[in-house]
Amino acid sequence: MPQIAGATRLLDCTVGDLRRVLATLYVYSLFVTKLEDVSDAQSALGLVLPPYVMAYGRDHMIDWLAGLSGVPVANVDAILSVLTFDPACSHVTVAQQPFVSSGDGRLFFLPRMVLFLNLPLMYGGALNKRATGRAVYAQTINRIESAGVGSIAQEIRGAVRNTIQVAQQRKFQMPDGQEIEPDMVVVWDSEPAVLVIDVKFSTPPFGPADIHRDLEEMAKWKNRMSEYVSSLQSNPGVLGQHFQWTSQRNITVFGLILPRWPLPIPVDFPGQIGAVDWPSLKAHIQQSHPSSIYELMMWTKKRPDVAVPVALAWLAKDVQVGEWKYRYSVLTPLPK
Repeated sequence: MPQIAGATRLLDCTVGDLRRVLATLYVYSLFVTKLEDVSDAQSALGLVLPPYVMAYGRDHMIDWLAGLSGVPVANVDAILSVLTFDPACSHVTVAQQPFVSSGDGRLFFLPRMVLFLNLPLMYGGALNKRATGRAVYAQTINRIESAGVGSIAQEIRGAVRNTIQVAQQRKFQMPDGQEIEPDMVVVWDSEPAVLVIDVKFSTPPFGPADIHRDLEEMAKWKNRMSEYVSSLQSNPGVLGQHFQWTSQRNITVFGLILPRWPLPIPVDFPGQIGAVDWPSLKAHIQQSHPSSIYELMMWTKKRPDVAVPVALAWLAKDVQVGEWKYRYSVLTPLPK
C-alpha cells in the first residue's frame, strides 16, 4: 500500500507496523531457505537441514516477531490474529492465513511457503475474512483510490489527443438536491457524449472467497454506476457546474468501471456501461489515441485484444496411473 502513510490505522495496528512485520517474516524466511538450499548443495559433507517449520507458543511467537521487527507486542498480536488460520471461515486457505495454531497453543508457519506468497494480497484476503476487517479494508481502499484517481486522470489527459475536460472527484448537485460524486467525468469537446469513470483498487482474486466477494462488489459497483449515468443523462445541465458546457443537444452518458487489476469474473453490463482494467485501457489509449467516447466504449465492449469463447462445454479426460484410471471433467471452449 505505497499510496498511504505508515501512520494509517488498520485493525489494531498501523500500515507501518504491518510493513515491518511482513518485511521481517520475509527476510527471516529467505535466510532459513537459503541455509536449507546451501545444505542441499553440500550433501557430500553429511550435513542435512530438513525443511524447517517454525513452531513457537503464541506468546513466544509474538515476542519473537516484536523483537525482530521493532513493532509493539500488542500490534504484532493484532497482525497475527488476522493471519492465523481460522477453520470457521468459509473458503479458508493457508495462502491467506499462513499461521496455523495447534491444540496446545503453538503457532506454526513454513518459511519456504512465505516466499511464494504475495504478502499484500495475503494480508488483504485475510483481513476480509471478518466483518470488522472488511470495514477497515474498505476505508483503506478508499484512501488508495483517492490517491490513484489523480494519476489516472493525468494519464488519460496525456494520451487522448482531442481536447477533453476531466473533473476529478467533484460533486454534482441534481435539481432535487441529491448529489453524486463519481471518481472522474470526462467530456470530449467535439461530441455530445459524457464518460463517467469509477476507479476500483480491488485486489486480484486470490481464491474462492475473493471471487465470491468480487462478484458481490461488482453488483454494487454496477448499481452505483447506473445511478451516475441516469442522473447525468436526465440532468445534463448540471455538467455546467464543473465544465465549460454550453451544448443544449441531447447527450449520451456512458459509464466505465475501472478496476486496477484484471478481474476474471463473469459479469454482464447494460448497454451504456462497461468495465475494463486500467493496465489494458492505458495500453490502448497510449497506442490508439481514441478520438471519441463512442470509439473508446466500442473497444471496451468488443475487446479485440482479448479472445472470449462463444460457448463452453464439459470435456471428459482420463489419466492412467498404474492399474487405476482417474477421470475428470474440464470446461473447454467449443470449436469456432
